[in-house]
Amino acid sequence: AVAQSPLKETPTPQQPESNPVQFEQITTQPENPSSKKTVYLTFDDGPASFSGEIIALLEQHQFKATFFMIDRNIRKYPDAVKLMVQTGETVGLHSVSHDKKQFYASTNSVIGELTQNHNTMKEIAGVDSFIMRTPYGSVPYMTPEYRQAVIDNGYLMWDWNIDSKDWNYKDARYVSSVIEQK
Repeated sequence: AVAQSPLKETPTPQQPESNPVQFEQITTQPENPSSKKTVYLTFDDGPASFSGEIIALLEQHQFKATFFMIDRNIRKYPDAVKLMVQTGETVGLHSVSHDKKQFYASTNSVIGELTQNHNTMKEIAGVDSFIMRTPYGSVPYMTPEYRQAVIDNGYLMWDWNIDSKDWNYKDARYVSSVIEQK
């Protein structure tokens, strides 16, 4: 199950222009049913020109995902964000700068970027989302003071416990990396 962002209105988006994206389907059966795990599929740093293709694949396989998006990309690909909302994906915040030094400079910078990101999401997609993921993960950058400020300002922080290393591997090695971490 994926937590859904509250929606105040559902705009009618158009499919963004996109590049083809291909995924190899991996199916493994658990040894016993009680060993099943829940996987939360998330995408960071978007949207991008190929977001429509990702959404089409999710829809084809009846999966949902959470997209943590950068402010400038929301503005660059507004139709992709609107499509995510229309298809019931969860949309969240990922920063304005996506720069460690800028984002983590102070409590004010963390909250300032999240607030701007939130306002852009609301303006473009009509979504009042407070779910967020920090750039580069919260460890070691999110101090206790920053974490408290996030909570005090109504944001819900999501981290990850498996890194696909897609930022490093530009081929199928990232699949092996994920499987090894399960």
